[in-house]
Amino acid sequence: MLSLLLHALLTSATSAVNNGLARTPQMGWNNWNSLGCDVSQALLLDTSRVLLDSGLRDVGYNYVVLDDCWSDGRGSDGYIIVDKHKFPQGMKWVAKQLHNMGFLYGMYSSAGELTCARYEGSLDHEKEDAQSFAAWDVDYLKYDNCYHKGRFGYPEVSFNRYNVMWEALNATGRPILYSLCSWGEDYVHTWGMSIANSWRVSGDIYDSFSRPDDLCSCTDATNPHCIAPGSHCSVLNIINKVAPYVDRGQYGGWNDLDMLEVGLGGMTDEEYKAHFSMW
Repeated sequence: MLSLLLHALLTSATSAVNNGLARTPQMGWNNWNSLGCDVSQALLLDTSRVLLDSGLRDVGYNYVVLDDCWSDGRGSDGYIIVDKHKFPQGMKWVAKQLHNMGFLYGMYSSAGELTCARYEGSLDHEKEDAQSFAAWDVDYLKYDNCYHKGRFGYPEVSFNRYNVMWEALNATGRPILYSLCSWGEDYVHTWGMSIANSWRVSGDIYDSFSRPDDLCSCTDATNPHCIAPGSHCSVLNIINKVAPYVDRGQYGGWNDLDMLEVGLGGMTDEEYKAHFSMW
């Protein structure tokens, strides 16, 4: 009976995405919560050395993820352009430095015409951008939900929009962990595991343990007060959201509660401990 149960669990696990990644939930560092758009080649590599020297890499924090604000438009050939002022050696060189330190390299885009900081998005350019990420030796893609041209509101619509990038990444032949960030919209917990290694269960976290904020549950685009949907979700709000379907996570695909806020100053030490422990 035990062997049959084990077989059933392993068989269920293979029903998640099959790119061989995220056998355990991904861990690492992302610049957004602490630095926002203040990104550069030097900052990314300097922080990576801190992760290395502090021993965090050796206990599993092995992804270094560059978030928004790294691009400089799109060329006439349809391919995205890297900001040469921020990243003068280019992304492939950055990836090589990180790989030499034993890290995996993550980047960011949005399933919209613009990213959340209003840089170039990947909507309708998924093939070109996936090819760029693969050519740059990227290992991870965080794929956001801003400026999506209204392509949401039903599970199938959101699934189709995010599935295009999933297929484009697979077509490159390079294993790239796909972190889908649709802010929990359109019942993503029912379909995210079929195309992504992780899927966000809520809007963006912010540095509060329990303070309520109307923007976190702001999902009606016709509401004039809905000025920033998918933002300002407290730790407790996110925990309550994921609790009913925590079992959806499995080898290869995981509920994503968003990034840690530990140390930014908005919670007490005890709240930060609870936040870190639950994540």
